[in-house]
Formats: sequence, structure tokens, C-alpha cells
Amino acid sequence: MNSIAYAFAPAVLVTPLGALSVLIWTVMGAYFLHEEVRTLGRLGCATCLLGSIMLVLHAPPDEDIQTIDEILNLAIQPLFLLYCSLVTGFSTYMIYVVAPKSGRTNPLVYISICSSVGSISVMAVKAFSIAAKLTVGGENQFSRPSTYAFLITLVVSTLTQMNYLNKTVDEFPASLINAMYYVVFTTCTLSASFILYGGFNTTEVITTLSRLRVPSQLRHSIADTIENG
Repeated sequence: MNSIAYAFAPAVLVTPLGALSVLIWTVMGAYFLHEEVRTLGRLGCATCLLGSIMLVLHAPPDEDIQTIDEILNLAIQPLFLLYCSLVTGFSTYMIYVVAPKSGRTNPLVYISICSSVGSISVMAVKAFSIAAKLTVGGENQFSRPSTYAFLITLVVSTLTQMNYLNKTVDEFPASLINAMYYVVFTTCTLSASFILYGGFNTTEVITTLSRLRVPSQLRHSIADTIENG
């Protein structure tokens, strides 16, 4: 169902809605696993929910994609290729160097792996979901090699992500992992989405700031800083 959602809405809208899973997982962990949720944990869940509401309310519109090759052209841009290279290098280092030493004592080790790799899987699942949607609409995208390139990326990245997410849950309390994973995963996914679809431009940032209830002096100061580079 998450994959279907990515076909009809931007990742910056769908991903923050995962805050609901933080709340549900926390309640289930407390009820079924008898894990204690303290005041700080409740505050963290509330903060995740509030931040997600703000992101959802001010999410930009989705791109109008006509063919899967359009997404491929975006994916091979230098900035996104650099991001993918950084994710690959970082996750490889964490898997083979850091995880064997600190994976069972520091939850951020496994979380950083599955979150960074997960941001790539979200971009791939969105591309593949759009290909499926266009195919159902009468424009066959499965005759294009780019569809299968995204499918292979999706399978590899999702298997890696799920593997280390399961390891994290095995080693640490679910009430701790859920909120931490949500925050790191959402940050990585939004960063990947902004880079892939060019979400960081001055006009959109200033428009979003103008919609938020930020004091006018602070808002103008931030806008001037962005315009001046």
C-alpha cells in the first residue's frame, strides 16, 4: 500500500505520514511486549507527529511524469549520482567496519544503514510504481530498460534495508527504535527526494516560509540569507 501511495503523491508527502506508525508501534510495544514508555518517549512521539503535520501541510505538488525515462534522466544527474555514491560508500563502511564492532551496542549503527539505503529504495519504489500506474493507464513502460533498472535497485536496496532493520529490532527495544528510525529515515528520504526532483529552490523555500507562522522579522532574515546565497 505504501508503494501505491508513492505512485500518486510525492515522497515528501507520503514519508512523513509514517509518523502514524511511530505511534502505533509504540503502543503495540507497550501493550504486547510490556515495554515502558516514559514521558520523554511520549514527548518524542508527539514531536514526530507535529513535525509530520507541518511537512504534510506544506508539501510541494508532485511532478507530472509521462514516461519512466523522465525519472531516469533525473536519476542520472550529477548531484543525485553523488548522493547515491555517498550512500553506497557510507553504508558499505558501516556494514563492514562499524557494524561488527558497535552494531549491538549502538542502535544508530543499524538505523543509519537501513535509513540511508532506504532513501534509495523509496526513490526506486516511486519510479517503479509510476511505471506500473502508466502501464495500467495504457502507456506500457515495461518495454523500457529503465523500468527494470529501477526494479533491480528496488529489490537490492529493500532487502538490505529490511535486513538491518530486523537486526535493530532484535537488539533494542521497539519503543526506542521506532522513533529513532522514523526521524533518520524521513530525513534521508526527504533529502533524496529534494535532490532527485530539485526541491531545493529559492522560490519554494520562501513560499513555504511565508505559509508558516514564523515571526515576520525572522522569516525575512531567513529569506534574505537564502537569496544572498
